[in-house]
Amino acid sequence: MKNTLIRLHTTDQKGNFDCDFQDDIIIKENTEIALHSLSVERQNKSIIVDNTNRDITFQASANAGTHTIAVPDGIINRSNFTEITQKITDLMNSSLRFFRGTPQEITDGDNPNTKETGLQIKVDTNEEKKLIAQFKYSECITPLTINSATYLKTNNMNTNSNRYKTLDNTASASPDNLQHSNAYFINPISLGTNLSRVRVRNFVENNVDNSGFILGITRDINALTNNSLTLNEVDYAIRVKTPTSVIEVKNGLTNPFGNNSSGHTLTNFTGGSADNDCLSFEIREDVEGEGQKMNLMLVNTPAGNSKSLLKADITIRDTNGNDIPYYYFMSLLGQNSSINLEFFGTTINRYLSPSADSSSDHSRLGVPPNLPSTGRARTEFKFNLSVGLADYFGFDSASNTFTDYETSFIGNRAFEEIVGADNYIIEMLNLPINTYDSLVRGRKNVLAFIPTSETIIDDDTGVVQYEPKERVYLPLANEYNQTLRNIRARIVASDYSQISTEGVSSLNILLRH
Repeated sequence: MKNTLIRLHTTDQKGNFDCDFQDDIIIKENTEIALHSLSVERQNKSIIVDNTNRDITFQASANAGTHTIAVPDGIINRSNFTEITQKITDLMNSSLRFFRGTPQEITDGDNPNTKETGLQIKVDTNEEKKLIAQFKYSECITPLTINSATYLKTNNMNTNSNRYKTLDNTASASPDNLQHSNAYFINPISLGTNLSRVRVRNFVENNVDNSGFILGITRDINALTNNSLTLNEVDYAIRVKTPTSVIEVKNGLTNPFGNNSSGHTLTNFTGGSADNDCLSFEIREDVEGEGQKMNLMLVNTPAGNSKSLLKADITIRDTNGNDIPYYYFMSLLGQNSSINLEFFGTTINRYLSPSADSSSDHSRLGVPPNLPSTGRARTEFKFNLSVGLADYFGFDSASNTFTDYETSFIGNRAFEEIVGADNYIIEMLNLPINTYDSLVRGRKNVLAFIPTSETIIDDDTGVVQYEPKERVYLPLANEYNQTLRNIRARIVASDYSQISTEGVSSLNILLRH
């Protein structure tokens, strides 16, 4: 058997080879072909973002209107792509608001039917390497006895028609004893706009040191599951000692409880009244335009107003770029019948809780008066980019609109800033090979599929170099001798979409006959 080594090269920036030779290349009957090696430098595509192209306009509710965010000025390329998409995610979520009915918020443009409560937006790439902007929504879930196991876990708690009280006849021995009688959601809270709340149905406990109740947000799901949670694992919390005590707040794992800055206390807690005070944890855009904050609130229902107990920054992503799950809980420190809470509910994180879709059973709803409505509504979503950003992110159209209960906007093309693909494909364009690909449901002239894991990829330069450990010779589908002076081929991504290259690309093949 005789081998012939042929080098194909190109400077084409789309990975296309069109090589002419002055000498004849003889392709005999029964000739076989194999890949010798490949060297390609992926183009480090970039876009300069400035005041002419940086705006992204989006809408999650027609009643709320549109929001506009500005992508940070500078160059976007593969080296900072993840950072930029996370920044876009944060800016979009930080723009979300929900109505509370205060004059200031009405002045700032909030609407009582915005339906942005419980919404979370995430901008990322999907499995096909296409940019995706997801708008996922969760109603405020108020578990009842019949479905508590799905969303809620309780310990030493009497639940009756969504009313919670301890089973103990003695109070807790310590305010740190969060295991005395508790309930918590097994699904993390939404990190877009979140509402976690409870209403005080009755409260007669007067043991100042070791009584009352604590509401909190924690990242430690293991401590909740093991019923070993202490105040050291609580990120944010509200503590009410007695009906007339100043409400205390906790800001951060290492910080102790302290009085809220305005000295607010409960004012309404008549047994069974729908006008009783509510306490809530809210993640939302602040009315002063400071962006996304964790707000601890007291809602005085009859007065129709809300009082701030604490406004603090919240860390929503770890150092690896992963969303941080927070869990909402309550702990009763008093004794049986001294404290009775109701409408214990939260909006869950639909990205971290894919199986928990709250839209199917509206009996779980039960938002007390003067708290934002979280009823699910069909609305018009929009995701509009500048022409330059749209093209760079792989969207054929700069304006994208869809009407539904929630939606995702997906780019039309694989986003080339992601270096590599599931496979690179070497396709011969004028040398017939009997190979097949289920993606196209038929025959393709594929010389080789190159798994990304087998390539040497330099993330900074985008260089891809590959040489198979063993040559795989494939028969050419020519019935007669053939003479060529031109060979055409191309390197494409796993979906046969074009890739962008720079410099000289080399494709080396072997003919055996």
